[in-house]
Amino acid sequence: MDSVFEIINVFSERYNQIHEKCTEDFYTLSLLYQIDSLKTLIPQNGIDGEIHSRDILSVNIYDSADVEDDIALKYCSSHNNWDEFIVEYNRLDKTIKRTLKIEISKDVATQEHSIYSFDLFSSYLKSCNVFSILGQLCEFLNSDVCVFEFQEDHIPHFSTSKFHFHGKGKKIIKTALPKSKEERNRCISKAGFLCSSTEFKGKLIPDDIFPISSDNAFLKTLFDKLSTIYALCFLLDYTFEEQNYLSYKLNGFKSIAGKWALVQDINENTANVINRIYTWGYNGGDIDDKILIIRNILSLNVDPASLVLHSNTFDAILSNYKIYQKENVRQYLDLRNNVVKNIQRYQDSILEAIDDFENTFKKLSISLLSFFFISVVLSILSFALSSNRHIPDAVILCCMALCVISLLYYKKERKWLDNRIKYLEGRFKSGKKYFEDLLGKEELKNFFEEGNDLDNKDEQFRNHKIDEFSNLWKWSTGIILAVLLLVLILNHIHPLIQITQMLGQLIDALRNLSSSIAK
Repeated sequence: MDSVFEIINVFSERYNQIHEKCTEDFYTLSLLYQIDSLKTLIPQNGIDGEIHSRDILSVNIYDSADVEDDIALKYCSSHNNWDEFIVEYNRLDKTIKRTLKIEISKDVATQEHSIYSFDLFSSYLKSCNVFSILGQLCEFLNSDVCVFEFQEDHIPHFSTSKFHFHGKGKKIIKTALPKSKEERNRCISKAGFLCSSTEFKGKLIPDDIFPISSDNAFLKTLFDKLSTIYALCFLLDYTFEEQNYLSYKLNGFKSIAGKWALVQDINENTANVINRIYTWGYNGGDIDDKILIIRNILSLNVDPASLVLHSNTFDAILSNYKIYQKENVRQYLDLRNNVVKNIQRYQDSILEAIDDFENTFKKLSISLLSFFFISVVLSILSFALSSNRHIPDAVILCCMALCVISLLYYKKERKWLDNRIKYLEGRFKSGKKYFEDLLGKEELKNFFEEGNDLDNKDEQFRNHKIDEFSNLWKWSTGIILAVLLLVLILNHIHPLIQITQMLGQLIDALRNLSSSIAK
């Protein structure tokens, strides 16, 4: 037997095929015959030779010519009951008219699937709605290529990146690698965000059904139509099926809405252009911007009734995108310049706060030291005028009070400086978040990583400067305070009478010496 159509010859030589009842789809093949009489003898070795081992053959012989009658005899290859079937077959009345049904249940769990009659299968596809076919193809979609194997050797081949149709035992050499899982997920995610459609089919994307290699005119035309309509669902604003029409809405330079009959054929030029547009739009780059430009140009170049596109539509999209990129480059450079200025303002503000801290320290230190030395000098000058020659306690206590005030003021200024830096850092992070929304997270991350070393050096310089002046402020004030405390203690524990007398004598001697030199 060369095909499943010859199985009937095993049972009868006088029969009529009921063509309108014979069908084949993705899952089953069903052949129905009216037979005038059965053969007396049938082969002892079975009839499974023409059926692929992965599939299941069933033969039903009915009691009469009416298919609604009871089944007189049934054979199923999965039950391996051919011998029992022969015994029962020999008991049948072979002279009466009967109906015989041959059915093949295809295995759909593996990567390879059988097509037994291309004529019946193509008739089934012609009768199906476009989105019905897409839904069934989606069910066969998996991580590997799905193969539909023609059991008729003469049927020409056809392939897409995910679906291969070829003859039994043959292979398709020319093919294309399907998209990776990450690319597919990105494509589906973007389509779900940019487009509103009720016709998205699970993980199926237009790339899966673009014709790649074909000698089969019927499948090439069919898949051109399938891929084009499905690609439109990924490009237009709104798409949904309504009574075998594709209802759509496109918002571009102008708004277009309409219906397109799904039974119509797709213009081959339009199919090629739309497939090229989709491939360009969803392959790399900023998909959001590309889809916006595509919609703008499509709204000016599409015929709303027939969905026919001008042949130069794709070139117009590319030209418009180049103009858009030039404008984007200027905006991008402006944004980067603004980021740089924002960073500089942030750094300058922190350095300015540190300079204020430094200037406050200088002013307070100068004031404190000036008061201290003036007090000391006045006390020394008073040695000659007073018999009680030592630094008064009131002067020492005033100086000590100023030192304590200086330390308290340092604490307040340091706290102000830390709060000021935190405030500036918060403003900088808010600005960074703003630029992140404009430039993108990865772009801004790369931008800051490029200057990360400089930022670390700036931070180290700031911290070093703050620590340096903080330590200088604390140590200088602390030393003065310690000296004053020591002098105060010495004034009361061990009077400095002798020391002050010697110091007074020294001052008197210096004064007399200067007078004699002057004469």
